[in-house]
Amino acid sequence: MSSDDIQEETTHRRLVRWQDNYDTPLWPIMLAALLLFLLLIFAAAGVQARTQLAADRALDEVDAVWARARASGRQVRLIGSPPNERAAQQAYNAVQNAEASTWFFSGRQPMDVIRDFDTDEMFGIAAADRADASPPDWRFRRSGGTITLAGEVPDRETKAAINEVARLSLGSSGILSVIDNLATTGESAPPDHMGIALRALAILRSCETAEIVFERGVFSVDCEAERARIDTIRERAEADLAYGEIGTIDIDVASSTQDPIVIEPTEENIAACDDIMADLLGQTRILFETNSDRIDPSNSNLLDRIADAAETCPGTLQISGHTDNRGSDIINETLSQQRASAVRRALIRRGVPPGRLVAEGFGSRVPISSNFTEAGRARNRRIEIKVLQ
Repeated sequence: MSSDDIQEETTHRRLVRWQDNYDTPLWPIMLAALLLFLLLIFAAAGVQARTQLAADRALDEVDAVWARARASGRQVRLIGSPPNERAAQQAYNAVQNAEASTWFFSGRQPMDVIRDFDTDEMFGIAAADRADASPPDWRFRRSGGTITLAGEVPDRETKAAINEVARLSLGSSGILSVIDNLATTGESAPPDHMGIALRALAILRSCETAEIVFERGVFSVDCEAERARIDTIRERAEADLAYGEIGTIDIDVASSTQDPIVIEPTEENIAACDDIMADLLGQTRILFETNSDRIDPSNSNLLDRIADAAETCPGTLQISGHTDNRGSDIINETLSQQRASAVRRALIRRGVPPGRLVAEGFGSRVPISSNFTEAGRARNRRIEIKVLQ
């Protein structure tokens, strides 16, 4: 082998060795890409959670108890069955004007809001269909502690559902018995016929004596109630119907009641109210579906008792939602706010004035037990109600 060949081979070996020593490995690039991907996912989840929280609070501020917000990134879809177009627009404007902070931009960014309301229930059935619809007539009465259900409903399922809701009030608001004299027609009813019946039952619960009639598509109310409840009852009774029309709404102060007693916000009264609420929520917790703000139906009687107890409390009540420490802080705060707001809506439906209730989510910031055990985490997942001072 000549000297030129030896020199060329040596140079080639050095070049191969240099390439072997200095080729950039792939794993740091792949690791960096994976970390960036995970960071983007986490950031997107945080933005969505903050958007959901801002939308929920906006709906609470306008007392849109019928509406729900579903966030996807910066976009919010509003769903529900508004009682009228004005309520729908009010909810939309509240969320449209709400702003949620982000990690990527300075300041606060507006949300993209989409209306996805149930317009069939908002505007009722078409005029041509109304002429063919023949809604069953019924008459619900309350006299003292007895509710009497009379008249006709479309089918057995509707009859069973009305009875079930009526019997949920047993043991609260002075209701002791429910008499079922309902008959079934076997015919279909217009949309939201059940919703009108449920409205009637809610009004019955708030009255001392009452007769609520739905006859030939006309909804009429004759009610006597405590003075403090009259405005709430009237607002509920006069709200627009999905179909049919509002008839005579006659709501008077019950002759057996006196002017409401204003509870002074003394230290003693505040402490007594807080103790009552703590006792109610200590005996039976308000349960929710997993990772949801949907209240378990088994808590209906507990919410009835809380609504009754609220009448003995002074001032404004704060409903506080709390979680354990699993999950991110922003997701926990969002879930706790949604659950507190759900309890607020449930109490408003039971006659507690909206102005007396505020909802606040604290996430995992205020634990009352250790988060290192399942028992401790279960205690930390809770709803508290106290007088706001």
